Amino acid sequence: MSGVLDLTGLVQIENIRLRLDVKIKKDSGNLSASSGDVGGTQVSFAQNFIDVRSILLTPKFNVTNGAMTAIYDFVDIPNPTEFFVYLYRTSDGLRVSGEVSWQAEGF
Repeated sequence: MSGVLDLTGLVQIENIRLRLDVKIKKDSGNLSASSGDVGGTQVSFAQNFIDVRSILLTPKFNVTNGAMTAIYDFVDIPNPTEFFVYLYRTSDGLRVSGEVSWQAEGF
């Protein structure tokens, strides 16, 4: 690496080598999604993510509600700390309460 200083105080760098090594982080857990949580049920990450690239939700089947669909509300910002979960009964689309497992992956 060599540098040449000109009169404006700028540096010219030649032949620079840069290597970035970012490890994939994973986080997961279980939650009780409540239909009474107006803005969705909050889930806080245990990992300190710089960026989250995927979130996967799996509703746990129960006899009362039958098949359910879980969706998340996530704002993709730097250093995210949370997301929100909503759970719906598949047969009629009504929002219900129930157990959900989740997984997140990022950097």
